[in-house]
Amino acid sequence: MDSGSDVEEVAHRQFIWAMPSEATEFETIPLDRKVVESKIADTLPRGLAPGDSQFLTCGCDVGAHLLHWTVSAARLFAPDVWGSHVVNYGLIEVPSREFGLVKGFEIAFEQLHDMMENVGFNVERTGEAWAPWQVFIDSKYRGDDVYRACARFGNRYRPTEGRGLSQMVADDYHQPTATTKLIIEIGERWHLADRPEKGVEVVVCDANHFKSKVHDGLRIKSGHSGSLSIFAATWQEHLKYSHHLTAEKEVELFDPKRGLVRVWKRDGEKANHWLDSTYLALLAQVFCLKKLKDEDKAAAPAMQPLLSNLQGKGVGFNLRRM
Repeated sequence: MDSGSDVEEVAHRQFIWAMPSEATEFETIPLDRKVVESKIADTLPRGLAPGDSQFLTCGCDVGAHLLHWTVSAARLFAPDVWGSHVVNYGLIEVPSREFGLVKGFEIAFEQLHDMMENVGFNVERTGEAWAPWQVFIDSKYRGDDVYRACARFGNRYRPTEGRGLSQMVADDYHQPTATTKLIIEIGERWHLADRPEKGVEVVVCDANHFKSKVHDGLRIKSGHSGSLSIFAATWQEHLKYSHHLTAEKEVELFDPKRGLVRVWKRDGEKANHWLDSTYLALLAQVFCLKKLKDEDKAAAPAMQPLLSNLQGKGVGFNLRRM
């Protein structure tokens, strides 16, 4: 073969075998502010749970200067058809500059406890004020402070530890296959781990799975299984909350070793604390629903062991409409 033919063959091979360059990152179904706004309720104001609520849960994200919290109502639309409604969300300041970190977090957690126990959240058309069945508090930051607070407040309050792949963290969640001395209970992408050296039980979860539940819930039509709605307010009032909910997005990345994997990517330096507190509220709901299923709570008298296990001590509220 002459040199001219060699050149033609190389050119032909390049044409036949060369693969076009493709992006290695693919965003799954995007969520924007308008999707969040579409799930704002028409009539339920801040702090009022829907009449079909069965119980409330709370999630709390812990930061250096603020606690971000979200209270969610578990709604029963039909037998085994559950949804969620954000009843309220807010901030609690951590006065660490005035009192130091340890005392500052102690004060902030006391305020959270007082709000849950002594204020409660009203339920539509019932005249009742309910405390959340469970308050899940993220323990990845200031874990010892969170452990002390939860141990002091009782088993309504549980520390959590979210794990999940991100672009910066390779801390994936691994579901246990069986209970052990230290793995007390296993649920849907979460498990309850005993930490005897800390004197607490920690709910370890797949953070990405429950962030997906938040985003998916906002896309699902209200009244359907897994849907998530938000209390009535103007979009301006919800603007910062919606920014937090959309501060991360789920993307698919190609890993040469693992193939296509799903991770959560943060949009620059946008704050995402209410996304975390909201997914923790939904995690707490899933936790409670498993308790209900495991204990077979069809009859009211049988509810009492569960309520004793979930609510902790000194509760002056009706926790469930029987």
